[in-house]
Amino acid sequence: GPDLPGHDGKVKEKVKVLELIDKEFFTLLLDRVNLEDTSIIVTADHSTECRLKAHTARPTPLLVYKPNSKSDGFKKFNEKNCRKGSLGLVKGKNIIRKFFTPSS
Repeated sequence: GPDLPGHDGKVKEKVKVLELIDKEFFTLLLDRVNLEDTSIIVTADHSTECRLKAHTARPTPLLVYKPNSKSDGFKKFNEKNCRKGSLGLVKGKNIIRKFFTPSS
């Protein structure tokens, strides 16, 4: 998906791919699940910056939705809002344990 235009430095194409994922995957998913009993995590395995045309070690955005949890109130899921969000930095290997343990 968005990795290839990132390597090519094509910002507009990367945005189009991300918008397509939002429309064709997430819109359909959210129409088909019961958000009262479904938790959702959205992230990526790495970032590929168009400016550098390469993978980077920069943090990737992380969205965690759990029923009855408090929202940060952002209307868009993007790097800027994730930096301001309440989750902070979480190592990928710790995501499930941190947010989805039996006591959480």
